[in-house]
Amino acid sequence: MEFKDKLKEIRTAKGLSQQALADAIHISRSAIAKWENGLGDPSDDAMESLTTYLGVDSKFFAADTKES
Repeated sequence: MEFKDKLKEIRTAKGLSQQALADAIHISRSAIAKWENGLGDPSDDAMESLTTYLGVDSKFFAADTKES
C-alpha cells in the first residue's frame, strides 16, 4: 500500500477530516489533499508531526516492498 492510501486510511479510521488533521499538525488542508492524491510527500518535519499525532511508528508509512 502506498503512503497516500495509508494516510487516508488511518485518517478516516480515526474519524478525522482533512481539515482536522491539518489543524492538528499545523499545515494546510490542501497539503493533506495533495498527499492523499499522490501529488507530493510531506517534509521530514511534517512526517514527524503526522506519526506523532496519529500515534504510529515512523515505519508505518514506509512503502511496502512486497509485490503481489
